[in-house]
Formats: sequence, structure tokens, C-alpha cells
Amino acid sequence: MSVIVAVVGWALTGMGVLSVIRPTVLARFLSLPSRPLFLLVVIGRLVLGAALIGAASGSPFPNALLVLGILTIVFSIAGLFFGLSGFRAMIEWFLALPSGAIRIWGLFAVPLGVFMVIAVR
Repeated sequence: MSVIVAVVGWALTGMGVLSVIRPTVLARFLSLPSRPLFLLVVIGRLVLGAALIGAASGSPFPNALLVLGILTIVFSIAGLFFGLSGFRAMIEWFLALPSGAIRIWGLFAVPLGVFMVIAVR
């Protein structure tokens, strides 16, 4: 479980750095066909949530990982209720943001990703 959390933490950190440096690259990735991306997000969140909960017991931050895991699973289930059309609307909203706003989102992703990596060391 810790390996999954660490890999996602590194990926989140990398995507955050990339969105700060080159927000257009992230926008191109989000412009991929929505159905495969939607399924990837929903399944990925379920797996990540379970991994966070599973890794919590061996972490120096068990409560934080437990809360992150539960929130991740809740967001995954909520995504199913929004469906593909809600997912597309959220992606279109994000893509319409100015590049500065996308950079700010990236600034939030970097410390979260680094925390995930540190929490499962």
C-alpha cells in the first residue's frame, strides 16, 4: 500500500511542478477523450483511497492518511453520481481558467504530493 501512495505522491508532485512551469501541457492532457479519463479517475481514486487507509497504520501521520483516504473514496463515489457529463463540465471549467490560476492549483498539489511521499517513508 505504501508503494502506491508514494508513486501517486511523486506523480502528484510532478504534475504540480509541471502545471506551475507549463500549464498548457496539463491542459492538453485533460483534453484527452473524457470516458477513459473519467474511468481512470474514479478507479484511481478508489485504489488510492484504499492504499491511503492501508498505509495509515505504518505511518507517522496515521490520522492524516486515514482522513485523506476516506475523503478520496468519498470524492470517487461523488464522481460517480456526477457522471461523465459532470466530469466533462468540471474539466471544461478547469481548462477555461487562466494559466495563472492553473499554476496556483499546481502550487497546492506539490506540498500534498510531497506530504504523501514523506508520510509513507
